[in-house]
Amino acid sequence: MKPSVAKAFLVATVHAASATARVSYRGTQVLRVPVRPDNVDTLSRAIADLGLGTWQDARTVGRFADIVVPPGAQHELAARLGPDAAGNAVVMHADLEAAIARETRYDVYAAGAPNATWFQSFHPYADHVQYLEDVQARHPDHTQLVSSGRSLDGRNLTGLRVFGSGGGRVKRPAVVFHGTVHAREWIATMVVEYIAFTFAEAAGAGAGAQSEAETETDTAQDLAALLETYDVYAFPIVNPDGFVYTQTTDRLWRKNRQDNANSTHASLSSSSSSSSSSSSSSSSSSSSSSSSSSSSSSSSSSSSSSSSSPSSKDAARSTAPCIGRDINRNWPMAWSVDGGASADPCAQDYRGGAQADAPETAALASWLRATHAAQSIRLYMDYHAYGQLLMTPYGYSCERQPANASVLADLATGASDAIYGVHGAYFQTGGICSMLYKSTGNSVDYVHDVVGVPYSFTSELRDMGQSGFVLPPAQIQPSCEEAFAGVVYLLKNMK
Repeated sequence: MKPSVAKAFLVATVHAASATARVSYRGTQVLRVPVRPDNVDTLSRAIADLGLGTWQDARTVGRFADIVVPPGAQHELAARLGPDAAGNAVVMHADLEAAIARETRYDVYAAGAPNATWFQSFHPYADHVQYLEDVQARHPDHTQLVSSGRSLDGRNLTGLRVFGSGGGRVKRPAVVFHGTVHAREWIATMVVEYIAFTFAEAAGAGAGAQSEAETETDTAQDLAALLETYDVYAFPIVNPDGFVYTQTTDRLWRKNRQDNANSTHASLSSSSSSSSSSSSSSSSSSSSSSSSSSSSSSSSSSSSSSSSSPSSKDAARSTAPCIGRDINRNWPMAWSVDGGASADPCAQDYRGGAQADAPETAALASWLRATHAAQSIRLYMDYHAYGQLLMTPYGYSCERQPANASVLADLATGASDAIYGVHGAYFQTGGICSMLYKSTGNSVDYVHDVVGVPYSFTSELRDMGQSGFVLPPAQIQPSCEEAFAGVVYLLKNMK
């Protein structure tokens, strides 16, 4: 969803070397307000004047604005909107900190024993790394740990390759899945891990091992057969520095953790409160990367006395350097096209100082080009949250369409039907720009047009705005199952 440049929610913009208190959202509400012709201007002005963050902005009539409102702004926002609009607002979270606390009650992971119970809870970063290692160790003849490079802070962009017979020596056409390019979209991590785990279990079953890969519509043998056609590459967390920051410091952080030299909230305040053009192929919005690659559950539990509320940080923010690039506005494809990303370093959708100047973007792009040259990538899927959408190129233009637009549209429709058949969740389909808004420098456009991958998609996962980014753990398993059904449909129907 569209990221707002929110003064009150640009969060901990202190460099990694600094000790940063965890941001508390105690008492903060998230409100969903219908955007109508008679309130769109008032709503947009109120958000800008009060420096509020949005998970979905207020510029599209007929949709909703999802607004993050700290305690000190709640009365003023209600007064600005008037009784009619305020009365029509739906409370997504009455106390965002309480919702975060529930979300971060992580189950203890028993290292060395990967199984489907993993998908009953969210997990700290170190456990995600361990989980991939354990899945690989469980199926050494059908999986391989891979890296598509390193993050700014040196963390591996770790993935799992899953393959059929031949012990990995046979390079089949590849299908690639990315998750968590926007750090706060935790459900994307779980979905990509589910894809890796389920295919690994299926490969093991094909070799006679016990498997947890059965689905309602496909046996493990059915899934293993797909691995005789494709190699699966699953990268659950392609923005690990940002992801760690969401667990140690600010649950709502979106970007990577790259310093933006000579930029401060003070010097950019005149533009940053109203800029923010276009979110990623992400349906969402979203801080010092810890030098350690792990984060414990205690670091993201309910705030302690050392936590800082967003409003109490405003003075420090006014001169602090702005941190982070939106990795999904930084790809070298239509990067400088107007209206699809922000040139403001303090914006949530900041495109960077130059295309691919984020180390994560550069590494991912290089890996994709090399892999396509070596074995031909047939499918690329970039997972985000939230909004329940399955989208095709382009994001950079609402007028242009890929040469194979009708084929992509048909595949998206079929995959949406397959998703619906699992738990009844409807995913709307269409082009990124037409479904959301203009989005430049995104991975889906780049992979399709520059790398040359014929089937390139992005999906906004659950939900439709009931919980947004802070999704209850009970939603993980159904989200994973339905997303996997969509993937299987695509793999069976791509030509």
